[in-house]
Parts: sequence; structure tokens; C-alpha cells
Amino acid sequence: MTFEQYMKRLEELSKKLEDGEVTLDESIACFEESVKISSECMKILKESKGKIVEIKKNLEEVVLDFSDGKTNGL
Repeated sequence: MTFEQYMKRLEELSKKLEDGEVTLDESIACFEESVKISSECMKILKESKGKIVEIKKNLEEVVLDFSDGKTNGL
């Protein structure tokens, strides 16, 4: 699933719980699923942050090379 799909599912679970039309067992199952989804979302966000940090690092290297006159064939 994508991050957006996970978020949509979390919204669905939240609405289901807010409506109050679920049994205690269903509430616990919704909560358990929500915790698992939240964990997956955190993994995705952590990976995304790592990618962004790498992109920024590469950009900074390009800018430094350019400012030092190293155009790498440009």
C-alpha cells in the first residue's frame, strides 16, 4: 500500500470508531490495525526523509563543486 492508501484507511478506521457503532472487540481490532498502519507510515516517512537528505547532500555537493569552479564537464 502507498502512504496515501494507509492514511485513507486510518481515516476510515477513525470514523468507524467515532461513530460508536462498533463492539468492544471490533474497537480493539480497529485499534490494532491502526497501530500497525501507523508503524508502516512511520517506516515510509523515515525512508522518505532519508531520500530527501541524500538529495540535499547531492545538491550541496554540486553547488560546492560549481562554486569552486569544478563544473564536471558542464
